[in-house]
Amino acid sequence: MEIFTNHTISEFQKDYFLLIEKIYPQNLWQQKKNTSINTVFFHKGIVLKNEKEVLATAVLYLNPCVCANEAPAICFGNFECVNDREIAGKLFSSVVEEAKQAGKEILIGPMNGSTWDEYKWATNSFENYYLTDLLHPAYYPQFAMENGFTPLADYFSQIDTDLKFDEGKLQRALDFTRSAGVTFRNMDLNNYENELDKLYNFCTLSFKNNFLYSGIEKEKFKEKYRPLKQLINPDLVFMAIDEKDEFRGLMFAFDNFPDKEKKGIVLKTLARSPEKKYSGLGTILSCMLYERIRKKNYEYIIHAFMHQSNVSKNISDQFSGRPFKNYSLFQKKLNEY
Repeated sequence: MEIFTNHTISEFQKDYFLLIEKIYPQNLWQQKKNTSINTVFFHKGIVLKNEKEVLATAVLYLNPCVCANEAPAICFGNFECVNDREIAGKLFSSVVEEAKQAGKEILIGPMNGSTWDEYKWATNSFENYYLTDLLHPAYYPQFAMENGFTPLADYFSQIDTDLKFDEGKLQRALDFTRSAGVTFRNMDLNNYENELDKLYNFCTLSFKNNFLYSGIEKEKFKEKYRPLKQLINPDLVFMAIDEKDEFRGLMFAFDNFPDKEKKGIVLKTLARSPEKKYSGLGTILSCMLYERIRKKNYEYIIHAFMHQSNVSKNISDQFSGRPFKNYSLFQKKLNEY
């Protein structure tokens, strides 16, 4: 076996695609092929091969905004590996050595450059795949822990099959937000580019205090959201807007297309502007969505990818969400090795 540590983006991508075609079944590898390689923060592409085939891949990303406990960090992402502990160990050893040479103190992953890209791994319920879920073999997090990685942050998805909400709470919250000049509407797909401009302004303001947040250029943001247009059901996307039609709150959900047996939705984003006068918007938007999906005869809602300390998880707990799936982002302290 041989390790290559200086692959260019194009060289890495070629080997990466060969490997995912080997690892994933035919009905999934094309979807996995759409996983992004962040060209902005790309530092090194690392590939392990034998004389016949690609066996493992990873990218080291240098994002100056990413740190852990105020320590400078480097990320690994685009991790793929055949089900072999020895091969995984060789890949992780190379990743750690290259990360040390970059002069960082902590190695974080999986993260494909930033939290705008794919990051973290599922740690249980691998068979419960839903739209926007992470797609990877179940053995990845185990391989990471066997090679000295520990969880840095935990995330949860919850599922609600009761779909109950407090109509009185909704009315009280609506009365409160009227004083803030807020009204509500659904996404306008006929004016999608303009909606993306407003969405960019809102997300970069509302998410800036999130764990491991880093900025993103508007065009890069829009490139990520343009393909989602074909998946959007406007009835499931609610915006709270001010007098200038700027977003002050957002509820972004999708039909769960992979589920062919039951009618469900996946809540991807629930957020509001940080100003105090917009307090309560998360609860209002949640109630409005619940009211809508009950009328449309949906059977469940999945509250996806909530950080352990996230406000959206607290809102989910107010309804009847129960644990459904767990995820972790891992770290390794480089100065200990």
